[in-house]
Amino acid sequence: MATKAYALRVKPEISPADAKKAEQQLNSRFGKVAKQYGEEMQKQNSKTADDFSHRMNGAFGKIKKGWALAAGALAAVVGAVLNNPIDEADARLNEFLAKIDNINTRAQQWNVDPAKYYLATQVAETAGAKNGLIDTAFLRIADRLEMARRGEDETLKEFLDAEDIVDASYRLFQTWANMNPTERAASMGDILGVRQANMFAELVQTDWAQRAKEIMGGYSSEQIRQAIVKSGALEERQAIGRSQLNVQELMRISSETSERTIESQHLLEAIKQREALDDIKNYEKFAASEIGRIELLANTVDKISDGV
Repeated sequence: MATKAYALRVKPEISPADAKKAEQQLNSRFGKVAKQYGEEMQKQNSKTADDFSHRMNGAFGKIKKGWALAAGALAAVVGAVLNNPIDEADARLNEFLAKIDNINTRAQQWNVDPAKYYLATQVAETAGAKNGLIDTAFLRIADRLEMARRGEDETLKEFLDAEDIVDASYRLFQTWANMNPTERAASMGDILGVRQANMFAELVQTDWAQRAKEIMGGYSSEQIRQAIVKSGALEERQAIGRSQLNVQELMRISSETSERTIESQHLLEAIKQREALDDIKNYEKFAASEIGRIELLANTVDKISDGV
């Protein structure tokens, strides 16, 4: 005979006082359990942290002395490098003398006082005409002046009485500054070229004399001239000294080098080449070894990370 299962649906009834009492009992019981659980977790966490700290301190303690020695040696090397600025000073000196020699050379080419030419280039650079662009303008203006002198073009005829190219350019730029924008753009494009004209827009609006005075910073033109001439002479002395060293190198190496030297060099290079070719032949083996090393290192790091 088959049995039937019945689900009893009971609707419990409880008084408000009994419900409050039950709530208090449950809260009290679970509160004690939570307190005990929290205290035990803190105890275990503290124990784990102390143990980890003890082991790490022990490990680092063993290598602390070694690291201290290495750090000391490294600091000594870094200190020696930082306190020995000869390479930077040498490079700065070479750059400076080369720049001044360039100033001297270009001033001579234009037959302009070196201080005057130098200040003109500095004024141009402060107005955005950098990297020798002012020389480009000088070339184009000089070309049109020469055409005016030969009677082939009268555009710059009124500037033929200028003392030099710097004065002629200064007066021309002042003329452009007083033109309306349309006329100025057309004239600058005609003389300097359309692309170049835009690069001198700021220089047109610059008071060259006032800007030069600001740049000089209290030094006189004569002081600047003397400094340029002196540095130019030093650059020449430097160039001669280097050429003398080249001659000495020529004589010494020539006297101490023979066919046996070249044969030895050839033999050494042949051996190095053979080793390099052998390395290429075994490249796949080297690559596989390197890949294995990298993977091993990566796995080790992962394990250390998981352990921490």
